[in-house]
Amino acid sequence: MGVTIKKKSDKALITVKDLTWGYDGFPLFKKFNFSLYENDFAVIMGDSGVGKSTLVKLITRHISIPAKSIYHKLEDLEEPIEFDFTDEQWDRFDKEFELIYNDTIESSQSFSSNVKRYGLICFRIAMILTTIREMETITDKKILECSNMDFIIALKLTKILLGHSRFIFDSFDENNWLSTQDEKILDDLSNEFERKQAVEMCEKHNIGIRTIDSRLSKWQKMRIIRRVKKGVYKKL
Repeated sequence: MGVTIKKKSDKALITVKDLTWGYDGFPLFKKFNFSLYENDFAVIMGDSGVGKSTLVKLITRHISIPAKSIYHKLEDLEEPIEFDFTDEQWDRFDKEFELIYNDTIESSQSFSSNVKRYGLICFRIAMILTTIREMETITDKKILECSNMDFIIALKLTKILLGHSRFIFDSFDENNWLSTQDEKILDDLSNEFERKQAVEMCEKHNIGIRTIDSRLSKWQKMRIIRRVKKGVYKKL
C-alpha cells in the first residue's frame, strides 16, 4: 500500500509516525510514516486487504491506536473551541425557521417534525465552513464566531436540502406501497398464476374473495403483475 501526497504547504495537519499495527498476528503496518499537509491532495492506493480502510479508521480514531503514533494539529488544545452564531445571526435563524415551520404545518403537517433537525444541520454546516475558513488561526481562539458569508451559505444549502427532502416525502403515496399481507400473498403465488389460485391464497390469509379483483387491479397499476390473458397473470 502507498500514500501519494502532493505537498502544498509546510504545515502538517496529520502526522503518522512509526505506526505499527496489525490483527490476528498479521502485521498491516510496520514503522509506517507520512504527514498530511494543509491543502494537500492525498490518495491511498493498494490491493484489497492491504489496509486502506483500516488506515483511515486508525487516523479518525475509530480503531484504538498505539500511543504516540498519530498526531492531529488540534490535539494540543487545552480546551475545546466553542462555535457560535452572532446575536444577529441567531435572530435571523429563529425568524427563518419559524417561517419554514409555519409553512410546513400548513402544507405538510406530517413533515413538520423534521424541521428542527434541519436547524441543527444548518448550524453544523456553518460550523464546518467557518472552521475550514479559519484553520490558519483557529488554535489562537477560544470562541469561533460564524462569519456572515458562512451563515448565509449554510442557510441556503439547508433550504435546498429541506426542499428536496420535502419533495421526496410528499411524493410518497400510501397507495403505492404493498402491505405485509399483500407481500405474503404474492410470495406464495407462482410466477405465473390464475385468478382462482389468487382466490385460494386470499382465503388462506383470511381475506374476502370480493377483494381479490381490486387487489389484482392495484398490483397491475403498480406494475407488480401483468395480465397475460383472461384469468391469467404473471409477476414482473
